[in-house]
Amino acid sequence: MGKFMDAIVVEDENTGKGASRELQMKESEISEKVSGLEKKIHYAKRKRLEYEQKRNMESPIGKLRASLESLENELKEIQKKEHDTKLAAGQLQGLYGRVEC
Repeated sequence: MGKFMDAIVVEDENTGKGASRELQMKESEISEKVSGLEKKIHYAKRKRLEYEQKRNMESPIGKLRASLESLENELKEIQKKEHDTKLAAGQLQGLYGRVEC
């Protein structure tokens, strides 16, 4: 029975080594998956930050556009008043010129 027991011990050692290798392989696979997930999380956080920064800029940009439009309208009104004033001044000069003659 000595040879039989020796065979069992050798088989147990081989099985143990195989199980150990199998665990190492599974650990390696899991480690790779965790690393991949960490990369995805990092990418998602970066994209979210970019989105939030873009969204945060949309409101001030909208306000600036509205302000620009308001200023352009005000400029047009001032230009129209200036034009009307010049016309009126020209008409007054014409009237005064006729009266003096």
